[in-house]
Amino acid sequence: MFSKNGENRTYKINISGQPVIVSQQVYELYTKMRRRAKYLEEQDLSHGLVSYHSMEYDDISGEETIPDLTSPSVEDVALISLLTERLHRCIAMLPEPDRRLIQNIYFNDKSVAQLSRECGLPSTTLHYQLLSTLRKLRSLME
Repeated sequence: MFSKNGENRTYKINISGQPVIVSQQVYELYTKMRRRAKYLEEQDLSHGLVSYHSMEYDDISGEETIPDLTSPSVEDVALISLLTERLHRCIAMLPEPDRRLIQNIYFNDKSVAQLSRECGLPSTTLHYQLLSTLRKLRSLME
């Protein structure tokens, strides 16, 4: 309770639907803040901006209605999954030496030069085998 010109005055603000008694300073700051928010909202409306809250439904928030353009679409994820499964089936159909070559180069991150040193084969030979294996794999994928 505060005195203003000899009368008692109680300052209240609503917090979560409940009135809460506050000091005059808190009340004035809260009121100023609400006026500012309302002013900014009116400015946004006059400039054609729409808030997320205006797009809310009972079970969906406004933010959920805006697509995330940085993540892949459901269709892309499904397509990648199908192609990956098909690729693994086609790799399994290759002869054992070709499978090992693909495994070492693409899944074990070995370079042709590293594999050449390990196998004792010239790197040009391994490179040719890799190209030949990739051609076989491409024809199996088609």
